[in-house]
Amino acid sequence: MTPKMITASFRVPISYLKKLWIEQNSTPDGPVQEPTEADIQTLETAVFADIQKTAAKLLETVCRPAVVDATQLVSVTRYHDSQQVVEAQPTFVQMLVAWFNANWETLALLGVVLLGMGVLWNMTRVRQPTPIVIYEAAELPQEEVPLTDEELAALEAEEGIKRSLEPFSKSIISLQSEVADLVNENPDAAVSVLRQWIGNVTFQE
Repeated sequence: MTPKMITASFRVPISYLKKLWIEQNSTPDGPVQEPTEADIQTLETAVFADIQKTAAKLLETVCRPAVVDATQLVSVTRYHDSQQVVEAQPTFVQMLVAWFNANWETLALLGVVLLGMGVLWNMTRVRQPTPIVIYEAAELPQEEVPLTDEELAALEAEEGIKRSLEPFSKSIISLQSEVADLVNENPDAAVSVLRQWIGNVTFQE
């Protein structure tokens, strides 16, 4: 279905009009002052007329039947575009403080649970026995106790007895060995010798 009537509507921000007026009236000496309301209205009339003419040419190509004045189908208005205030982003510290204020109860509960688990683990863990260290005392040097006169006399008497018995013990040992050799070689002769010794001992008694 082909449309019979088409209209166009434009809205121009006042900030654009101010910027355009400053560009048109700027001088090499420096920046100009802000335009007054009368200056903006004068510029607005020229800008709106250009927009209406440009849009009217486009509308004439699509409107059937053609309209007498296509600019009547174009409406242009202005609006005050206030500068948007950019809110400052909170810093990391501010975000951290806000999060802590919102979750401090949870953190406190978590801390109590961790503390209880630590105490329970400390009570139930297997403790290593304390090693027993044995210290060995250093040996004390033994002091030689001097012998008395009586002890020296007894020691000398004991040594004299040992020296006097030494040849006798040697003779007994040699005699035993001679008797053993005689028994091995001639048992009958050994028996006769023993009888003679026993007889001599009995006679002497």
